[in-house]
Amino acid sequence: MASEEQKPHHSHSQTVGATRGGLLVSTVIAALIAFAILLLFWLPAEYGYDPTGVGQKLGLTSMGEFKEARRHSSHDDEQADTATESTTTIATNNHSWKDEVELAIPANTGIEAKLVMDKGTVAEYDWSANGAAVYHDTHGEDESQEISYKQGTGITADSGTLTAAFDGKHGWYWENRTKATVKITLRTKGDYQRILVP
Repeated sequence: MASEEQKPHHSHSQTVGATRGGLLVSTVIAALIAFAILLLFWLPAEYGYDPTGVGQKLGLTSMGEFKEARRHSSHDDEQADTATESTTTIATNNHSWKDEVELAIPANTGIEAKLVMDKGTVAEYDWSANGAAVYHDTHGEDESQEISYKQGTGITADSGTLTAAFDGKHGWYWENRTKATVKITLRTKGDYQRILVP
């Protein structure tokens, strides 16, 4: 009895062709995911901008605000290095303060004032945004290091003492996140060499 020839079985893999509609849906979904990541995580962590409130809950907003303050601080330092003493900016009639300055901050910008201090010296300060709310970062820095003493968002005023952690420039950065100009009034006294303002 002749054996039947067995024909090899060929397996056929089926591929599903991509349709225009499928590609469009995938693209839209990917874009929405990328936008959500941008809005919920990247903007709060990088710039302190948190429209949803998720960044605040995750601790990303304060990190972004600190980064933003550092960026503005390095730019403002160039202006502060060439600044004159604050008495040329505004004269003070209050003799209990060594210096008093008024600084105008345009909408959506920042400004900085610093005291040149030696390590361990102490300065007293009092500043007010005259009813407006600003972001602020009280910090110090020199050529090789930096430190943040205090920072906050939506602050209208602050006062206290500032003890220099090292020789260098120690002071304040304010950021106006409103649509109107904000005026900062800063009063200082204590053991510092001079005040630097824009």
